[in-house]
Amino acid sequence: MVSRVGIIGARGIANYGGFETVVGELAPRLGAMGYEVYCSHRRVEAADMKPEYKKVRILYFPMFFPSNHKAARLFEVLYDWYFLVKCVVSLKCDIVYCLGVASGPLLIATKLSRAKTCVNLDGLEWKRRKFGLLDKAYIKLAFATSCAGASVCILDNAQLRRFFHSKVVEKAVVIPYGVSPIACGDWSTASLDRYCKGDVRAPLDSHGFLLVVARLEPENNIDVILRAYSGSRSTRPLVVVGDFSSPGYRKDILSLADSIGGGKQVLFTGSIFERRDLEMLRCHCMAYIHGHSVGGTNPSLLEAMSARDIIVAHDNVFNREVCEDSALYFKDETDLSSIIDSLDSDLEPHMNRAAKALEIVKRRYNWEDIARAYDELFRRLSRH
Repeated sequence: MVSRVGIIGARGIANYGGFETVVGELAPRLGAMGYEVYCSHRRVEAADMKPEYKKVRILYFPMFFPSNHKAARLFEVLYDWYFLVKCVVSLKCDIVYCLGVASGPLLIATKLSRAKTCVNLDGLEWKRRKFGLLDKAYIKLAFATSCAGASVCILDNAQLRRFFHSKVVEKAVVIPYGVSPIACGDWSTASLDRYCKGDVRAPLDSHGFLLVVARLEPENNIDVILRAYSGSRSTRPLVVVGDFSSPGYRKDILSLADSIGGGKQVLFTGSIFERRDLEMLRCHCMAYIHGHSVGGTNPSLLEAMSARDIIVAHDNVFNREVCEDSALYFKDETDLSSIIDSLDSDLEPHMNRAAKALEIVKRRYNWEDIARAYDELFRRLSRH
């Protein structure tokens, strides 16, 4: 049995984001199976540096990330390189699971060690418009070297196979993200005040608002969603949860939101790390709008499905792989405006979709099943 596993690439454990969700859910389950699990974590203040989380050992980066966006991008690469070396050389892990491809250029060197490496390829990162030419060039290099150096490439969505070279597909295993059951509590606006301080806003009513939960970046079509909302007849508030990926995009989106009139209101809460508050929003929204267009299976989409939301998703192969026929799909702002108007006039015809979405996540995206899939993979790698 593989005894020691290092999971690197996430910003931390039990944190906000796709990879962070993976670590928070998968790592403790592997620990319960008998693995000795180590996870990378960004540096925090000394008082907050807890050595363990649910018996998972936490490895802290020795430096704080800079506030400058470009410098922080460089630190993200150094972060992954640092922990790859630490897991292979210092900790002598049997398996190193890399979330993302940033450590790719060093993966070839791991072939000289006894460690087996798994890389989650994380979708089509080089297509993201937020990256400049230099960033995209490094991502392509990191992707190629990750595929060459990894023992196994992990895809979180089966549709990613169609975008990758056959040599990548040959060593690829599809293991999606999972989702935990959502506990839907009572509706209360009091807990939202901490995120909306100083904002002039209409009261949010249970099932009386539209919800978006995403990193606020171009590939998640935040601009399309805002224009569609503006062009719809609905005056229900649009609640947008998440942080901006760049100052320029933030300026553009806030300007667009400010231009929306007609009694409409866009409420930006920033990131919400308190699970109970986020689940409350998911459980009490009228519909969840998912604009993600680049990548595979998104945890935020799974969580909305688990909350029995009516899902309105961008029409692409990844979202259709996840939602099947349980979602309403839009290609552009015209489509989305029409869907919003339809939902605003009568939800009843679409309620069966929410029930289908819940059935899908129970059948295909259960964390217990996914942890067993990783266990089987790690055991197979240990025999070779």
